[in-house]
Amino acid sequence: MGGIGCRCCRRRGWTWLSRFDGSIGPGGGDETGLLSICDPGILPAMSDQSPVVGIVMGSVSDAQTMRQCTAVLEQLDIPYELKVCSAHRTPKRADEFVSTAVERGLKVIIAAAGMSAHLAGVMAAGTHLPVLGVPMKGELMGGMDALLSTCNMPKGIPVGTMSMGSHGAVNAALFAASILALSDPELEKRLLAYRQAQTDAVPEYPPGA
Repeated sequence: MGGIGCRCCRRRGWTWLSRFDGSIGPGGGDETGLLSICDPGILPAMSDQSPVVGIVMGSVSDAQTMRQCTAVLEQLDIPYELKVCSAHRTPKRADEFVSTAVERGLKVIIAAAGMSAHLAGVMAAGTHLPVLGVPMKGELMGGMDALLSTCNMPKGIPVGTMSMGSHGAVNAALFAASILALSDPELEKRLLAYRQAQTDAVPEYPPGA
């Protein structure tokens, strides 16, 4: 893939910052630095199709983990968009994202956040679209705070919560693909091929057996 960023961004000559050590962005530690390169801040998918999956992250530091999610979406040729939307620090941005999701053509929203991870719940409260939550690992209890914040939703506002970190990021992409494949026969074929390739990659016997 040649670094972080969708093909659309690379095709347009945009440069993505690739550091995730707190010095991200032109200002150093800028929470929007990674994604604000692409105006208006929502990154279109790798194809020219309209995005059907919207990915939001509570912090730019979540981008490295969520790259595992976008990589799977790209493999399955599912158009997506990305945006940093903190439920606490950028509430208006988060509200604008979710309130316009349907009219933009989104069918599934994936929300990744750590610590007091309310982003997925905020997304689910603002739309009838399916929302998948990906808790980010953290220093406090290994991310258990984010996991509980994401999954403990009150009845009536469901969030499909994945496991923490990169495993959850990959599974969120595959779960979104499963949802979309219900009404897209071609995607269903690609998803089944992905699953079969995954199966074929597992050796029947360990080395040297």
